[in-house]
Amino acid sequence: MKHTIVRIVDKEECYNTVGEAVPFLAFKDKYTKGKKVGIHDVSLEQLAELCDHDAENVNAHDFCGSHRLLAALLCRSIGRALATEIFFEIATRRGLHGMGGVCVDGDAYRELKVGRAGYDWSGRFGE
Repeated sequence: MKHTIVRIVDKEECYNTVGEAVPFLAFKDKYTKGKKVGIHDVSLEQLAELCDHDAENVNAHDFCGSHRLLAALLCRSIGRALATEIFFEIATRRGLHGMGGVCVDGDAYRELKVGRAGYDWSGRFGE
């Protein structure tokens, strides 16, 4: 299941020391206001931060920081542009924790054709 990512600019939600709104990314289902963003509107770091914060918000603490680390590895290995594309796909599936962790949302395994949760790609692991 893919989610819409929005940019929130609202000083009622997040503000700096002088009272100015600080923009941040969120998932549309959690915020009714905000402007939808596309892949060219966000940075790799913003996407990793969004996923890490969401993992923390749903108590998937084992995933906190893993998005930042994966983003860094992807950026070093394949370059920023491709890493951002891949991470946008991960973020729209609500991060690693939302795809296959304790907070699975939808069925990324079926969507990506990699077996079932808890099994290997062929679907036979554990049987």
